[in-house]
Amino acid sequence: MLNERYFKEVETLEDLKRQYRTLAMKNHPDRGGDAELMKAINNEYDAFFKMVKDTHKTAEGKTYQKENKETASQFKDIIEMMWYKKS
Repeated sequence: MLNERYFKEVETLEDLKRQYRTLAMKNHPDRGGDAELMKAINNEYDAFFKMVKDTHKTAEGKTYQKENKETASQFKDIIEMMWYKKS
């Protein structure tokens, strides 16, 4: 199993994205965070993404599999663009 240093109890893609968003808000260099720490978070996100990209949860909390064409970098790019729009 993957070493969970920054992301905890990730079961679905939604869990991963929610945690990434929180970590990016706190640690992104444009918000005063450390660039090396953000690189480590991004690397762990990429590894988790490969494992959970097709796993989702219903409103009732049941997990299911559905193919997802999104790549790990697409979501990170969205978060990155948020910083520049707020500037």
